[in-house]
Amino acid sequence: MGFLTEVTRSIRNLRSEMNCPPAKEVKVILFGAEASLNFLRSQEPYLRLLARAGQVEYLTDGERPKGAITAVVGDTEIYLPLGDNMNLQEEKARLAKEVSKVEAELARVRKKLGNGEFLSKAKEEVILREREKAAQCQEKIQALYCSLERITEFEQSRGKA
Repeated sequence: MGFLTEVTRSIRNLRSEMNCPPAKEVKVILFGAEASLNFLRSQEPYLRLLARAGQVEYLTDGERPKGAITAVVGDTEIYLPLGDNMNLQEEKARLAKEVSKVEAELARVRKKLGNGEFLSKAKEEVILREREKAAQCQEKIQALYCSLERITEFEQSRGKA
């Protein structure tokens, strides 16, 4: 249930950042691993209720949605399509702030893993957990950079229209 809670929290946070009224249902697009999406499908009534999600789409491959704000929970990317009132510059600033936060966490984990004393004294499961944290941070950073790139492409395509 922790995964569902994190996804719900992320959707609520994105809604808040979009200044979306709490009563309004929003379209949610979930992109990720089949196992995670199957779990979320099974919990969709709760997701709709707790996150005020209207239509929910599940994608495992293909292109990511353009013109949407994004959050990442584990191996699942959450997209809320941008409305006409969304400030793209604010979303880019939010993503850049999140990149900085995750990069700082990655640097902290790498420093710990680069410390010979830590490696010699820590239990193997602690070291493995730190390595997994590093891998998750790298994946999240990559997804955030992709989101920044999509917003830039969306801005450029709107400018040409």
